[in-house]
Amino acid sequence: MRPIDDIIARHEFFKDFRPDHLELLQSCAEEKRFNRDQYLLRQGQGAERFFLIRKGEVHLELVSPEGRRISMQVLGPGDIVGWSWMVPPYKWSFDAQAVETTIAIVFDGAALRKRCEKDFEFASRIQGKICEALTRRLVAACEQILELHEGRELEE
Repeated sequence: MRPIDDIIARHEFFKDFRPDHLELLQSCAEEKRFNRDQYLLRQGQGAERFFLIRKGEVHLELVSPEGRRISMQVLGPGDIVGWSWMVPPYKWSFDAQAVETTIAIVFDGAALRKRCEKDFEFASRIQGKICEALTRRLVAACEQILELHEGRELEE
């Protein structure tokens, strides 16, 4: 067993996956290093993978039509990055940039998407886990909006 296979098997995101589903995930995974300022993904590009951050820090950013970068969230060890590989048109909606040397397990989303088409249980499990992650991110974004709004009210 490769070291990343054990990491995948023990990670909270993959808890409750059947052994054959874990084997599939493990077969579609490789560890990759991203240097400081390197992008894991870019807004508008094709989304064919997702990432489990092992070490380091990644900033999620939107790019405005004027080219202004807007920071949305900071992610670190244990966080999952990228779900657009599951949703047509399979394009990234934001940028993810390593702000320090980052080690991530990179999953082949295209291969997993094909498995989802054939295996309803696998599709349901992974979609459910991604929905949980999306919900946490949405709550965090709402909290940020509330903090910004409250700050503006205090200034007025």
